[in-house]
Amino acid sequence: MEILHSVKQWFWNPDVWLVPGLSWDDMAPTQENGLPDSKDLFPAMVYMTVLFLVIRYLILEPMIIKPFGRSFGLKDITNKNPPFIEEAEELFQLNKNKKASHNDIIEVAQKIGWSERQVERWLRHRTLCERPSKMFKLCDCSWNLIYYIFYCVYGLWVLYDKEWLWDIKECWTGYPFQSVSKDLWWYYILSLGYYTTMSLTHMFQHKRKDSLQMLLHHLVTLVLILFIF
Repeated sequence: MEILHSVKQWFWNPDVWLVPGLSWDDMAPTQENGLPDSKDLFPAMVYMTVLFLVIRYLILEPMIIKPFGRSFGLKDITNKNPPFIEEAEELFQLNKNKKASHNDIIEVAQKIGWSERQVERWLRHRTLCERPSKMFKLCDCSWNLIYYIFYCVYGLWVLYDKEWLWDIKECWTGYPFQSVSKDLWWYYILSLGYYTTMSLTHMFQHKRKDSLQMLLHHLVTLVLILFIF
């Protein structure tokens, strides 16, 4: 505990983060200064994340997006994995982004007593299971489209009357005691809830070539939003 306390004091050194002469006590949020309270972030993030999950998976996808996709002939079908064969699975994992060599296929076929064609068919089936269906792609893209359109419109509504949007010098007016209006606070909470939702659902979605990079992007975005407060 003493080590964590020392690391915390070192990281949050007021000489690094604050204007000379100020301490963290001076930056404590009150009704007078209107500064944001970091204690409000976690419950707001949880509520917004739950709200986004409900809107996406209980309202938009089953009631609007999927029926729209079915009207164009898309089917909500999830391919089932073929029977687990350890040797074939190892070959698949080693050649995810390329075609397995003929010699490797022969070797696996000899080990499990299959023909080459059976191994190739198993690998094709296994590859199809890794690919998201067109219905999944439609739901995922539609959700992102709906969110970003709403967030963009809401952002324009929130920011259009802010003086610092039109004159960058106003960003320093009153610094560092700058209050955060309710509409601007919710603007950040919406983004915080969205990227928290994306980080959670990302772990259960189909793996893509850039899955790790996208997860890292979501986490970095969350850290940046949290640091603003």
